[in-house]
Amino acid sequence: MGDAAVGSFAYSSPMLADEDANRIEFELPRADRPTLVRWVKELLDDRRARSGILQAEARRLAHLRQRLKQAADYLDGLALKAQEEVAAPWRGKLPCPHVRGES
Repeated sequence: MGDAAVGSFAYSSPMLADEDANRIEFELPRADRPTLVRWVKELLDDRRARSGILQAEARRLAHLRQRLKQAADYLDGLALKAQEEVAAPWRGKLPCPHVRGES
């Protein structure tokens, strides 16, 4: 069971590449116990790394949603102010009877 190909699995990045995961799955039936233990540790490290990335992205998205809501509220306020200014009569002028709702 001490096959050189089985024991040559290299783990160099915090996340497993798809090729490495496929290789583990393919070589699983031939792997010896120390290789299996190493792979389990690497898979657990991979899971932790992916969980950390997902948590960071979730925080960034929550912050983005908060900032987008603030921007939408600000723009809504600007549009409301512009609408009120357009609907108000000019100084010294009477509003048009159609605008006031009279016939």
